[in-house]
Amino acid sequence: MNKQTIQYLLLGVLLVGLLVAVYYTLQTPTPAKPKPVAAKPEQINVATATVAATVPGLDWAVADGAEIIKELKRDPFVGSVGKPAVVAAVTPPVEPPVKTPWGGNSVKLRPDSGSQEIEWVKSEPRKLNWIDIATATKALVNLKTVLVSEENRKIVLEGPAADVDKAQETLTALDVEPPVPDFGLRGIIMTEARPMAFGLYNGQYYQVVKGQAIPGSGWSVTNISEKGFTVTDGRRTKQIQAGGSK
Repeated sequence: MNKQTIQYLLLGVLLVGLLVAVYYTLQTPTPAKPKPVAAKPEQINVATATVAATVPGLDWAVADGAEIIKELKRDPFVGSVGKPAVVAAVTPPVEPPVKTPWGGNSVKLRPDSGSQEIEWVKSEPRKLNWIDIATATKALVNLKTVLVSEENRKIVLEGPAADVDKAQETLTALDVEPPVPDFGLRGIIMTEARPMAFGLYNGQYYQVVKGQAIPGSGWSVTNISEKGFTVTDGRRTKQIQAGGSK
């Protein structure tokens, strides 16, 4: 066998080996791509998941994690896996206004489910006939929950209904016409020039003529006659008869 024949044989063997290697390579199956593994709940970005679950158009942000979100947010009323819950602000229920004894409106509020119902009242401005605003405010100093204000020389009360009722009762009891003092008129001296009246008031002797004030009383004499005199405090006018009777 000559040299050229040997070379041909070696080349043939190499070619056959190459064909066998290619055959087995083509017959080996391609490894399948691994399926995506769902992340554990603690690995989910809850903030991203919640936003994507509650805001339309962002569902792509969680992709395959939608089922995990459902697991994280259950419907407490049915006890089963449900849609992601959306928390919304709820306005406290307000009952229709009711007229209060002093006028104004009474509104019932329930701030939250764990609080007791509160009835909040604001009265209409009310004029005080016999006491001033300062006296009224001082009389209500112990009712710290009641707000006392003034509108056009009229008093307004605001606060819890029960406390406002107490304040109204207090002011109603105070705002009454005070009695006319007993001026103790003892006599009248009639003269052509200036009639004079005299008597005893609060233990002090007084002697007045028309136009003068009885000391310490807040009342002034407007007229003197044989039967008595007429006095006024600027709001009331009363006839006082001799002997101290009214």
